[in-house]
Amino acid sequence: MAAATPTPAVPNRRCPTCGAWKPGDSIKASQRYMQELEERQKNLLSQVKKSPLSTAPVSEKNQTDPSRTGADLIESSKAIARMEAEITQTIEDQNKRPKKTFLSPSTQGVGYAMYYNAFRRRVEDIGTLNFPQKDGRKLYGVVVLSIPIFQDGSVYEKEGGTVVERSSGNPDLDKAAISIVRRSAPFGKFPPNMRSKDRDDLWVIVQKFVFTREEKVQVSYGSSE
Repeated sequence: MAAATPTPAVPNRRCPTCGAWKPGDSIKASQRYMQELEERQKNLLSQVKKSPLSTAPVSEKNQTDPSRTGADLIESSKAIARMEAEITQTIEDQNKRPKKTFLSPSTQGVGYAMYYNAFRRRVEDIGTLNFPQKDGRKLYGVVVLSIPIFQDGSVYEKEGGTVVERSSGNPDLDKAAISIVRRSAPFGKFPPNMRSKDRDDLWVIVQKFVFTREEKVQVSYGSSE
């Protein structure tokens, strides 16, 4: 599969459990996140092995040390074990997520361009036929969406599905743009040069939707900047 081209990432946030930085959509950020989790897991396992509870009898020094009672050691060991289990589960969950490749002009080959043009025309046609309106008034503006697509052409609806990267400022228009994407799907199977061995891998297309005064929808590569 073609090399991934990153899209502007959602601002990182720390994991409330382990303190690791949680990534946005950037593939490099996701890789750094996984490496950090695995490093923390190794450190926690090391702490568990060094714990006095893992070497059987508690020494006389530990028994007489008022600052480290047996109950304290047990609770400390339990806390480390819980955190290690939670990090392990986070790593497993992260590994189960589909791999994402971001489609942009720089990653397009002939096959990519044909697929993208068919995708764009379909979305524009469906959007124009179903031009958004609210209470009888047409809605105009610009919305940037991040659209994750499976290799069979269907839209990936988990983890937020199609996401608004840059709002039009009108929630009704933002929702209408997402609805147009759903109505337009599926977009057809990927050509051979876009497929990977894992059928659950995704291509993500960041698109700018322009809803014009002529009541047409124009779609092009967009940015969340």
